[in-house]
Amino acid sequence: MPVAEFPESDQIEMFLRGPEATLNTTGIVSFENARVADQYASKYTGFGAHERKISASFDMEASGSNSDAFVKITKTRVWYDKNQEDLPELKRELDKLMNATVETLVKIISKRTWARQK
Repeated sequence: MPVAEFPESDQIEMFLRGPEATLNTTGIVSFENARVADQYASKYTGFGAHERKISASFDMEASGSNSDAFVKITKTRVWYDKNQEDLPELKRELDKLMNATVETLVKIISKRTWARQK
């Protein structure tokens, strides 16, 4: 998910952008107990999570207890599948833009060549 953003942790953001499928937050984010870890997970995957502009899809599951609490982050295919649906339209749009750019460049070069010949 190359455009993923994660506002609270650069390390989690790098994970979301990278090839690994799962990440354990031990050493990245500290939690007082499993309840706080669960609240953290709910913040990004529960109700209202769609309002956060993360551009990624993942599940978060709190685990551990007391000071050993952590969150396991597992990437899902939702973001990928959604973007695959949009890909054909984006490719068509890119082709149109490329053709328009080439046509414009040809016109500019033709005018300059014609002006030099005068």
